[in-house]
Amino acid sequence: MVKSIKDISNVIISHFDNYPLLTQKRADFLLFKSALNLINEREYLIIKGLNKIIRIRTSMNFCLSDKLKLAFPNIISVQRPVVQFPESIEPNWLIGFTEGEWCFSVVIPKNTIYKMGGQTIIRFTIGQHSRDSELMKSLDNYFGCGTLKIKNN
Repeated sequence: MVKSIKDISNVIISHFDNYPLLTQKRADFLLFKSALNLINEREYLIIKGLNKIIRIRTSMNFCLSDKLKLAFPNIISVQRPVVQFPESIEPNWLIGFTEGEWCFSVVIPKNTIYKMGGQTIIRFTIGQHSRDSELMKSLDNYFGCGTLKIKNN
């Protein structure tokens, strides 16, 4: 975890400016960067600046906590930046992406239909937020196999 404004400004932001994120997480980064700029300009010291930061926060990741919703009930979120996923997937990017987002698993659910009392299922899964459905479809195309499942939760 990096908490130093100086390190976030000089190291973290610089890294992701030089090596941009390719998923919809890039929109969160761009929003984070704009909030950081307001903090660096000390705008959070006035209510108008704090409201700008809260408006940005409502558009990031999981929106506002219940506590912040109560404290700022009339805040309208800013529009999320539009992020287009590249048309082709670079294999080295895919390796890095799967390092953090993948799962190899063997599952043996009970099922009385089978003699042994269960079925053996082996799978490779990658999970993402539904806003990255285009990415998931492109992975399906890249590998030429797989199933895209969208969960409501």
